[in-house]
Amino acid sequence: MQLQEVAKIIFSFPEKAIGVPPYAARWITAGSLTPDNRIEGLKDDAAILPCDDLLINYQDIIIKRINPQYVNYIALNETKVYASSNLIIVRVNKKCVPQYIAYLLEKGINKLRQEISGAVMPSVSRKSITEFDIGQPPPHKKQLAIGELWRLQKEKIKLTAELNTKETLALQYKLDKVSRR
Repeated sequence: MQLQEVAKIIFSFPEKAIGVPPYAARWITAGSLTPDNRIEGLKDDAAILPCDDLLINYQDIIIKRINPQYVNYIALNETKVYASSNLIIVRVNKKCVPQYIAYLLEKGINKLRQEISGAVMPSVSRKSITEFDIGQPPPHKKQLAIGELWRLQKEKIKLTAELNTKETLALQYKLDKVSRR
């Protein structure tokens, strides 16, 4: 089974606003996405025209189009945040569990990337993502379990990074304290 059979796939190429836009919309950029499924630093930009198709929804999957290395699953219901340029939104329909599809996409990220002759960075083509083989999905409960394990692995990455930062700060504090004696 191909991804396009279970999801709407949207390539984000927003238009520039002409004249003075009514407000600055909030945008997720490629630089906002992190491997541990966090979104850091939304960008307010009035020069880009918001479009309903690019509005991020709860349970959307976001992939960088250029040099993707991981996927991000939208677990929170943010209000009025849009996908900026060079992002792909995968909006899974009721046939499959979105977290399960996110797991499959991340597991197969190297299959999605294709070297384009003359290009410096690998990117995801419309063909490679729409025709991405997800196999025959398992029963719903198994999809839920696999998706939840994938999400917990992402959470573990985030918590490990936070712990490492705190340990580094604590060690630095101790070293500073010893050096002042």
